[in-house]
Amino acid sequence: EKNVKLYCAFLANESKKIDLFIPEHRGYVGSNKINKNSIWFGKLRKNEIKKVKIKKIKTQKSSDFIKINKISPNIIKLDIEGGELSFLQGLKDKDFLNTTAILTELENHPTYINQSVHSDIHNFLLSKGFLAVKMSILEEKLNIFHKDDFVPEGISSIYLKKNFLNPKYLNDSDKINLLNVCYILDLYGIFFDIFSKDPTIFKRNKNNIYNQHIKKMVGTHINELQKDITMNKKYLYNLYKKAFSSDLPRLNKFNEDNFFND
Repeated sequence: EKNVKLYCAFLANESKKIDLFIPEHRGYVGSNKINKNSIWFGKLRKNEIKKVKIKKIKTQKSSDFIKINKISPNIIKLDIEGGELSFLQGLKDKDFLNTTAILTELENHPTYINQSVHSDIHNFLLSKGFLAVKMSILEEKLNIFHKDDFVPEGISSIYLKKNFLNPKYLNDSDKINLLNVCYILDLYGIFFDIFSKDPTIFKRNKNNIYNQHIKKMVGTHINELQKDITMNKKYLYNLYKKAFSSDLPRLNKFNEDNFFND
């Protein structure tokens, strides 16, 4: 893809030389030693940490990397084997200005020695004006013969900038940005909350690359809502028309209209 750029760097809270630990399983490469007493490596993944090699590398401060490469991250996804807090601490406050969402996948207890865990990142992001809007427990089975015998190994979380949860205080570009992020990250509750409060935002969003997909999603959702006898159909139709300046396609066109089958 022409609009995809790949960079190779080890980002942290400062620039310095470190030991990089490289196990046979490359998914566990990081700057922290593996904790062999952890549930993950001590019980669940014993056979995946053989032949650990050590390589000297130089880290780069996160804010320096962003400045040099002229990056303005809108969504940041972190899954870096315990180095998440170091990466975030390497950012300056201005680096968070255009960041709408931060995604993390972190353990509840140290899988690596001296690693950051979920509570560390959670508290740090709260201090930077973000709120957790979605959390999913990552479960690991301990007993293959019993479906409920598992441990909560970690937590996968989505954080949004706190002030973005009050759309009436946002300008149009921020609202559109937030809608896109909620659509991409399946945060439909927040998405439809914004939509219902300000449906005319789509008239100011016609050239957005997600607009047709969003239009389809909203249309499908409203068609489902109208089945509910407690819903005001006229309100739903007017809401859709106000948003997209067109009539809501009826369900009888579901299998013949390209609107639903693009």
